[in-house]
Amino acid sequence: MITSDHDFERMKGKQNIYIYGAGNMADAVYGHLAGNQCAVKGFVVSRTLNNPDRLKGLPVVLAYDIPGWKEDVCVVVAVMPVYRKEVVDLLLQLGFCNIITLSDPYANELKERRDSWTVPGTVWSSPGESRGDTGS
Repeated sequence: MITSDHDFERMKGKQNIYIYGAGNMADAVYGHLAGNQCAVKGFVVSRTLNNPDRLKGLPVVLAYDIPGWKEDVCVVVAVMPVYRKEVVDLLLQLGFCNIITLSDPYANELKERRDSWTVPGTVWSSPGESRGDTGS
């Protein structure tokens, strides 16, 4: 579980990082990971309805379609707390073993700081992209 900025810093150099979610929390997590030079490969959602094909230039894929070996993929769950258990259970059923969640206090702190982060060369929504706020 991520409880502080230090936990994100320890992720530097990790490969195959995906963010589960496509809403405000995912935006906050992406900003922090990118700010710590973590290689995010894409965003993961449970359904494609109301979610874009790409965010920040990265693919948005279904959990079932994450490429690579499940053991080599790290998934940071960036959804509202009410959906967290459901998402973690789904990922476990699919064989993922590197699943990271955020503590509720730290998730709230990230959301508050989100607007102050600037990552060069990135934008959340490009022309023609929409973004779902459900977080999944």
